[in-house]
Amino acid sequence: MSRPLSHALKDILDLHQERFPAVRKSMEFPVQDPLFDLGKRIHHGTMGRFYEYLTAALFGGRVSAADRTDLEGDADGCQVDVVETKKKTFRESKACRSGHHLLLSDHQIDHYLKLQGAFPSYEISFVIYRHGIYGIQSKYNGDVIHDLTTRTYYALVLPLRVIWNLFERGRNYEIPSRVRRYDGDKFYHVSSVLSPTMNEFILNPEGICTELNLFGLTWSRQHAGEGLSINGQPMKSFPIIVFQETNYRDWTYNPEGPILVDEIPF
Repeated sequence: MSRPLSHALKDILDLHQERFPAVRKSMEFPVQDPLFDLGKRIHHGTMGRFYEYLTAALFGGRVSAADRTDLEGDADGCQVDVVETKKKTFRESKACRSGHHLLLSDHQIDHYLKLQGAFPSYEISFVIYRHGIYGIQSKYNGDVIHDLTTRTYYALVLPLRVIWNLFERGRNYEIPSRVRRYDGDKFYHVSSVLSPTMNEFILNPEGICTELNLFGLTWSRQHAGEGLSINGQPMKSFPIIVFQETNYRDWTYNPEGPILVDEIPF
């Protein structure tokens, strides 16, 4: 029987002594009052916005849809979450409850692969946050901001190549014990990275990278959130592990050659 995530994380906290150098100490974004929206996805949308702004606070850059008022989220995944033009980075923030799988849709991965081809000088990474809020799209009725600031368990930062590797292994039905696939007609097509697989990236990064043949990576362990607030709520410190390519330019998915783009279209 697997151990609870909270217990497993305690075993690695000593490895996360260094403080992550967050770019900003605070971020604010508008939250829609659920009393004026009877839809159950309002909390889920607020959670998505929370992690977009947390990503911008940690790494810098701007939330690319900062003027968006629709808090229900973008099911198509076509909007880059955080853009940093000086450092030439695109970051996608994703929330994944403890015990749940990480869903990588065909549409979203195709979008990012094309984006990499359009902007070959940019580095793309996914910032994945594990949280402990249950029923966020159904029965949850709490203070979302407060609960996310106190119940964010850890964060992974994975380069696009790693995300693509996981997605392809699911699409090709290679390792169902790690990544599964859904190609039915009742849901959009996705590769589903299993919960234990996600946890291995922080609990045993060397082991999971070796198992998946993910070589050419380095990683650093730190703790983040200390001294940072979102909408006036102080973040509780959480472990973060950042994976980086030893040479990002050695891998660029670009089957049709560079696409010349004058400026970032978002």
